[in-house]
Amino acid sequence: SGGSLESVIAQDKHLPEDVVREFGVDLVTGLYHIHSLGIIFCDLMPGKILLEGTGTLKFTNFCFAKVDGENLEEFFALLGSEEGERDISESTTQKYLKNRFRDPPLYTAPEVIKGEDFSKASDLWSLGCLLYEMFS
Repeated sequence: SGGSLESVIAQDKHLPEDVVREFGVDLVTGLYHIHSLGIIFCDLMPGKILLEGTGTLKFTNFCFAKVDGENLEEFFALLGSEEGERDISESTTQKYLKNRFRDPPLYTAPEVIKGEDFSKASDLWSLGCLLYEMFS
């Protein structure tokens, strides 16, 4: 209880099917809710899913998230540029690829690896990879 889904998977190499089913429902429901708000998570992986003491999974660390069709990076960059902090020259995908691929892109959709922008479909790819890892 507590910690990240990544630590749960590492501790219990083979999660029981009923646990995977419960976690799967939480993940699908959570991602559906995020998408229904027009948000694309962009970096779904077990380390960004926290487990509450009650066994409920919670999405966390939305640092690469974006609103579908909106350029929030530019907005936040403009806020940060007033303080001299942010550069708006890189897209979410470029920043993600630069920062993320120090490690293998285990949960990243093929189109994102090829340089295309994130989408709800790329989040679903990551979710599928995560579910597969829990089942295997």
